[in-house]
Amino acid sequence: MSARKSSKVPQFFCKTCNVGAPNEASFQSHLAGKRHTQNAKKLDTIEREARKSVFVANCMHLPVAELALADYFLKFGSVSKITVDKNRGTFAIVEFDDESSVPKVLEREEHEVAGIKLVVKPRETKLPSTKKPEVENHEIVHKQMQREVWNLLLNANDIGDQFAVIQRNLSLNDEEKYVRGLLCRLLVVAFEEVFHSCKVEPFGSSVNGIGFHGCDVDLNLSFQSIDRENALQFLRQGDEQIDNKEDGEIGDAEVLRVAASIIKNCVPDCCQVRAILSARRPVVKFRHKASDICCDLSVGNQLAIRNTEFINHICENLPYFTPLLQTVKLWMKHWNLAGSSKAASPLLNNYAVCMMVLFYLYKTSALYTIDELRAKDDDLKPCVIEKWDCSFSKLNPKKESVSLSIPDIFSGFFKFYAKFEFSKHVMCLKSGELQDVKSCTVNNDDVSYPFKIGPLNIRDPFELNHNIAGNVGKKHMIVFAKCIRNAALACDMKIYRNPPNLGAAAASSSTREAWGVLSLFVDHHVKRTPTSPKQKTVVADIVRIDVSDTSPSQKHSLPGLVVTILTDVFMIDVVRGSINEQTLFDGVGAEKPIATDDTSEISTPSRKRHIEDDNPSPKRARLQISSPEAAELNEKATSSNGSTLDDLPLDFKCRVTHRVWEGRRKMRRRLVKPAVRDVIDLERQISRLLVSESQSLDGSIDGTPDISTLFATTLRVTAEAGNQLVLSFRYDTTSGSRGNRDTEQDFKNMVHHLCLSLPGIVKKCLRNTAGGT
Repeated sequence: MSARKSSKVPQFFCKTCNVGAPNEASFQSHLAGKRHTQNAKKLDTIEREARKSVFVANCMHLPVAELALADYFLKFGSVSKITVDKNRGTFAIVEFDDESSVPKVLEREEHEVAGIKLVVKPRETKLPSTKKPEVENHEIVHKQMQREVWNLLLNANDIGDQFAVIQRNLSLNDEEKYVRGLLCRLLVVAFEEVFHSCKVEPFGSSVNGIGFHGCDVDLNLSFQSIDRENALQFLRQGDEQIDNKEDGEIGDAEVLRVAASIIKNCVPDCCQVRAILSARRPVVKFRHKASDICCDLSVGNQLAIRNTEFINHICENLPYFTPLLQTVKLWMKHWNLAGSSKAASPLLNNYAVCMMVLFYLYKTSALYTIDELRAKDDDLKPCVIEKWDCSFSKLNPKKESVSLSIPDIFSGFFKFYAKFEFSKHVMCLKSGELQDVKSCTVNNDDVSYPFKIGPLNIRDPFELNHNIAGNVGKKHMIVFAKCIRNAALACDMKIYRNPPNLGAAAASSSTREAWGVLSLFVDHHVKRTPTSPKQKTVVADIVRIDVSDTSPSQKHSLPGLVVTILTDVFMIDVVRGSINEQTLFDGVGAEKPIATDDTSEISTPSRKRHIEDDNPSPKRARLQISSPEAAELNEKATSSNGSTLDDLPLDFKCRVTHRVWEGRRKMRRRLVKPAVRDVIDLERQISRLLVSESQSLDGSIDGTPDISTLFATTLRVTAEAGNQLVLSFRYDTTSGSRGNRDTEQDFKNMVHHLCLSLPGIVKKCLRNTAGGT
């Protein structure tokens, strides 16, 4: 029976779920299942709505599409809802209150709004697709920095101009600020029925001038009193209950639930409304669809308002602070170190990044600290919030005696934190001093407050018991410290200060090397060559094997053992030296090997791979060794148990034909027996079974995947510090993709698997060898 899918519709087919069944029993089981029941309910709802709706196309150029469409279609009947395509705005669904309005709309042949002709059709009744839309690749460095901004930075006059480009092109514009203010006023109108004399104030990045396009909005709700009856009514709409308290007051948690219910039922265009009450500062999260702005609403968060005022004061008196902070934030977002909107994210928040930059400026003596300005200001106004002293002086914090350029401050930031011992110190933003983690108790009004110690410790300048970076974990700090060190090294490169001089070629941004600030957005550990249609970027990776516990005799034969494992276990054709591409890809898909001379292999006498081995792979192809270096290595391997440390460094050319690193765990469970003592023999059996099943089943009967691939790599084996064997793999993308396979990704997956498994296999082989002797 052929395994190919037939174009004929199966006898038992569910049109609602768009799936088929092999027999009637399975079909009846599907109809009674949860998936079909839910889809049937959804389809019934869509059909009811479709009878009252019309589909409107060609509305992408309408100004404020929802309002324009509502104004036009009201002449046909009362409009209950308008849904505009959230991705491109190319179409909209207009739903009426009454079905009788739909024929009136369809009777008219032409519809025109604001000079734009609309296409109006009956709405289709089908379930929405569950397939995720493909994301178009625009070569985005970060979601805020698109290719056009990258090109502007490449073509900047100097590194100082790059900071101005970032501030000019990525900061919030006047329209975005207006929309955020309009959203606050909209919330006040909705809230004032329940919360008397309420105010909704934005704080954070949207206000202090360091926000990017599309950044989230942090909001604070404050009020004088609450209407209990109306609050109870909104809570009942959300199936909530208010705890009965003796004093009749409503706590912050109930206030947030009331606010969430009001936003969900009374504020137009708000969706994804949810109250998160388990966070340190409980919030209501929601998204405004028309502006695509995500909002976090908290209650009585006056400390955050005060922090925003303090940062505003710094930005107003320190012109370079805003572009400096924006660039640092952009760098951290690019390397996924900061900026997540998730509640339990281990990344740094934007406020923590701001305080790190501010603390560095304190340590460079560029600014006066909060304590120093308090001592200098005779007119300091007291400000106490939640028993914390939140006063700060309005004097200019800049020290006139210190003059630094933005590039120097930017590079100094990374060099300062590259040597910083994060786990041992606490950054105190109030005094600008480092404190030992062992003496972090906070005393305020004779009350002792604990300070949460973590891998990164940043003390809030006002709420002294709050560790701003308390959510950051150890694993993230390892990555954070590594990225900081790499950035510090990049700042010492010539390309950081001076743009490359390309002459006439400088007009083309595609040929220019990343320089200045952009040099910190590039991984300099990966060697790159100029790209051309014939030659693409080289991808390289390293596998390290610890050999510190091996005996001198075992260490001597390690290179030969590694080559044997790559050849026998992972079915990688390995030859010494270089070979041309014609020889490399000769005989692809052939049923016979390229060379049948068994002496052409690099192996050890303890485990040779012979042509007459049982169950040879039909597509297994070996390379013919033609170079004198390869013949010399083969002779040396035969006489001295393979390649030795004396031969290092060793260069090989490899060809990979099967992805035998996939599915090994499942296959090992089928093969492992107590009698199998040879590690290489066991792993080789696993690889051969993977290949044979893939080829015989062709990946179509029981879901067994086709694991064939084809790409070439080079391998250099070296020794490092006498206790590590280093395998440097390099993949040249001139190998290209074979069919639908992404061979570059196959190469990365192979090296990742070798990093995890190869050291263990080598140690097991050495242990068995030591036990046998």
